[in-house]
Amino acid sequence: MGKPRRGVNECFEALGWRHFGKDEGVIKRPKFNFKPLNDLYKTEIGNLFTKLSASAVDRNDPKLFDKELDKILEKLGPPIWPNKPANVQRTHLRDPDPETLYRKHLIYPRDKQTIKEHLRQLVLAKKSRGTAAATANIDRSALRNGASDEPARGRARPKAATKGPLAPQPDSQSEEDDSDDEPEPTPNINKSVLRSGTSAEKTKEAAQKKRQRQEEPDVPRKRQRAEQKGQASQAKGKQTQVYPTGGTDAFEQTRINFFNNHTPLGSVALRGCDSAAQLLERVEDATNGSAQREAGAEVAYLKIYLSEDMSTEPWVRIDNNRHREGKFQHLRSIIRDAPLFPGAHEALLEAEVGF
Repeated sequence: MGKPRRGVNECFEALGWRHFGKDEGVIKRPKFNFKPLNDLYKTEIGNLFTKLSASAVDRNDPKLFDKELDKILEKLGPPIWPNKPANVQRTHLRDPDPETLYRKHLIYPRDKQTIKEHLRQLVLAKKSRGTAAATANIDRSALRNGASDEPARGRARPKAATKGPLAPQPDSQSEEDDSDDEPEPTPNINKSVLRSGTSAEKTKEAAQKKRQRQEEPDVPRKRQRAEQKGQASQAKGKQTQVYPTGGTDAFEQTRINFFNNHTPLGSVALRGCDSAAQLLERVEDATNGSAQREAGAEVAYLKIYLSEDMSTEPWVRIDNNRHREGKFQHLRSIIRDAPLFPGAHEALLEAEVGF
């Protein structure tokens, strides 16, 4: 027997990925605030899963997709698992913890084989939506049609046709038919009652409850339903705010990590930054020493990626032109108005720098 396969979340943890997209602790759709990581999971891993589902490959092959993973990691391995963890931002990765599956920092290419094995497990752990939907449909149909086995015992067994030369005679019944002492169902009983197992007493009780609901005033009944759903405090057409906003402090505590062509270049803090000109100037200072800056290139734009809990917009792009101040103020308002979750500390954003 082979090693037990991990689930998707366990693979994320083993790879050290810090992902978002949670709702009350339940992961709906993983989201990563780091473009190289998004490219790896959504595009490359998705392509391998499609190939796995469409072709007859050996899922137990220890070298499954070995060449494909080598090619993928050659491009995306260095920015995701950089080889200088002390000097390079790794905010898209979790902190190592001996009590978890991510016990130490993974570094590419030093831990290439370990990373490939975790990615291979991730491809095998993914499930198609069609398979999940089909399973759900089967379960629902089973609940509808097979809620109880008891009513089926009282159904009449189908009898063979009595016409034709091969029709059995009454004295030629098998021993199994002779041993069946269960009575035939009464013809006047509703078949749906037999299927659902509803007795006459249950039907009478349901009718009494329905009559009581009809006699109750309309307003109290609506109020009772609202209280049961936990929505008594919500008025029609209004939404209650679950978390307060961060305000000015949230903007002051935000830091932006930026990259170019999947290569991390550094980070800047927004504390004390009052204009787009100041922000772009800080980015230029932080990128001094890079190949682009040494070639005499200047910062042309800054594309800041936003998480789903901050804004419905995927990003805000600040170009180095006359419209930059308006874009900067728009970014500031998004960060100020974003919900402040309990235990939230310094906010970290990812941004792409263009020269």
